[in-house]
Amino acid sequence: MAHWIKLLYERETYIIDLAGIGAFCAGPNHRLTFWLKDGNQPIIIHPKTNPEAYQIILDYIKQQTAGTPAAGSWVRINYDRNEYIIDLSRIQAFSCDATQRILFWLPNAREQIVINPHGNPGAYQRVQDYIYKTTGYLIP
Repeated sequence: MAHWIKLLYERETYIIDLAGIGAFCAGPNHRLTFWLKDGNQPIIIHPKTNPEAYQIILDYIKQQTAGTPAAGSWVRINYDRNEYIIDLSRIQAFSCDATQRILFWLPNAREQIVINPHGNPGAYQRVQDYIYKTTGYLIP
């Protein structure tokens, strides 16, 4: 289902289907970052500079992560002093190193996420469960 939003960012007007976004990052000072498909540049929204778009995006994130079956593949991960909200169904590869950390790259971005079982046990288990449920493979 499409969730279209119109926003002004860096002197350009964007019309974006939020359903096409696979990851969001909630950073310091209430910044929301997301990456467009095949885009190398992040779009960063702040409530003071774009309050309407900011609220629409927050509402969309809340809807996607509400804990209902529809939110099934969305996970919240605290990583590198940010909170990432990621649709795991858009991740194309997962890896696991010798220390049992799970690594993957954000959809449409060059950012790598690393989760270890001790630093973020809830998200780690959720990612493990998703991988097994989706692929039939256990990791690690």
